[in-house]
Amino acid sequence: MKNHKLHLLIVVFAIQIIINSCKIETDKNIDVEKVKQEMADRKFKRLTDAQIVQGAYEKALELRESAMNEIKPDSLLCGKKEFDQLSNEEKVFIEKIEVSCKENPFTDSKGKQVWEAYIYNIQNGLPLKDNIQKLENGRLVYSYPFSFKNSEEDSVNQLGLLNIWINKKELIRSL
Repeated sequence: MKNHKLHLLIVVFAIQIIINSCKIETDKNIDVEKVKQEMADRKFKRLTDAQIVQGAYEKALELRESAMNEIKPDSLLCGKKEFDQLSNEEKVFIEKIEVSCKENPFTDSKGKQVWEAYIYNIQNGLPLKDNIQKLENGRLVYSYPFSFKNSEEDSVNQLGLLNIWINKKELIRSL
């Protein structure tokens, strides 16, 4: 009988230790406002294509400013893909970034059309403007035209495009 009481006492003591060591969440322990905010942040957002494209364009304008700080108009390397001036917060929004020029234009058909449109504008004296395009695979790419010289001896300005592929997932989260 003593042995049975001892086992019962050990079991009760062990249960008591387990209950006391587990912190039970109550309304007093939960920051209700923080939970509400977190739930609101996780709600699905319904955005139209136009809202996404507009958001991508606005974000690309911000990214362009940082990226263009690294591009020197008289010493451009076509195909430049590394931009150290971009912060980690900015890099989150970028899938890919590179400079295109005559030596390495776009590789997909929509991108080639963009390149040809800029060439057409130059040949016909039309202004060059930045734009954002939705590519065949649904990706968004922002293009910013600028001119540069291959070398100091080069008397003719070349067309360069700063192309920024926007990370749609991160963009939608930020909108």
